[in-house]
Amino acid sequence: MRTKASDEDRILDADAIHEWLLRELGWGNYAWTGDNQPGHYASAFYLPNMDVARRLVETFDLELLHLEDVKLI
Repeated sequence: MRTKASDEDRILDADAIHEWLLRELGWGNYAWTGDNQPGHYASAFYLPNMDVARRLVETFDLELLHLEDVKLI
């Protein structure tokens, strides 16, 4: 799943998100990487199932990055 956030949001929530992922899933059961999309900072989360993705989005009020939001040149 990809989420979008400003640089400020990303810095403020990174520690809390890492702690949540470790507590909920354990080390090695997820991946999180940064990515820049045209006009957006994006994070990509690789999670074991949709329930975990839903809880992460709800817990941290994340905004999903939809493909139609990205204009490719």
